[in-house]
Amino acid sequence: SIRVRGKRRPPTKAAVEARPRTLGVVVAGFCAFLQLYVTQPMLPLLREVFHAGTVEVSLTMTMAALGVALAAPWAGLMADRYGRKRVIVASSFLLAITSLLAATSPTLQALIIWRFLQGACTPGIFSITIAYINDEWPRSESGRVLSAYVNGTVLGGFSCRFISGHIAAYLNWHWSFVALGLLTLVAAIVIAFVLTPERTHQPSTIPLSDFPAAIADHLRNPRLLVTYTVGFCVLFSLMAVFTYI
Repeated sequence: SIRVRGKRRPPTKAAVEARPRTLGVVVAGFCAFLQLYVTQPMLPLLREVFHAGTVEVSLTMTMAALGVALAAPWAGLMADRYGRKRVIVASSFLLAITSLLAATSPTLQALIIWRFLQGACTPGIFSITIAYINDEWPRSESGRVLSAYVNGTVLGGFSCRFISGHIAAYLNWHWSFVALGLLTLVAAIVIAFVLTPERTHQPSTIPLSDFPAAIADHLRNPRLLVTYTVGFCVLFSLMAVFTYI
């Protein structure tokens, strides 16, 4: 609502209709980073449980990040073909399932594999949600919605470390994955119900055989390369510092 000359103007119909979508993208941001850093506060514990070295247990973080990097281009391709919401919802449910299955890992190697798959599910949420926002909101409002989305990602990243660390301290590391998996499942259900199907998206008809050429074009674009470098530096420093600590 807007205050005009001491009076509060009621929100417009468009603003009211956009509220479920805004809630949906915030929950998607929360969901996207609710699993990525789950083992970070547990690394010393995992080292003791599996009688492994520092480098070995840190692979639970490294392989998750590698899964994100390898899956991101394919997530964009799937979203272009089948729709933004479908990919976001499917990735959210898959992330919940992989978390619950990671809790059953009998060995460190099995846990590392599940962490890679968790990372592979993540771009279908956070990168496609950004595309969804840019498609579904006018430029005059997209900045506000992106800010709300980023707040969701920050809350998800904080909750991931906070919840997993405390549960592992008082119960065990298996229950950390169970708790976050169930929380992700709830978030996925909320996203499925409140995020509205995209209105402006047109399915891509580009053949899969042209996909490598499209990626090559992106890598030849200097402006895109600079953008990729910024993203690399942000997560490189963030994950490295927290993992080291």
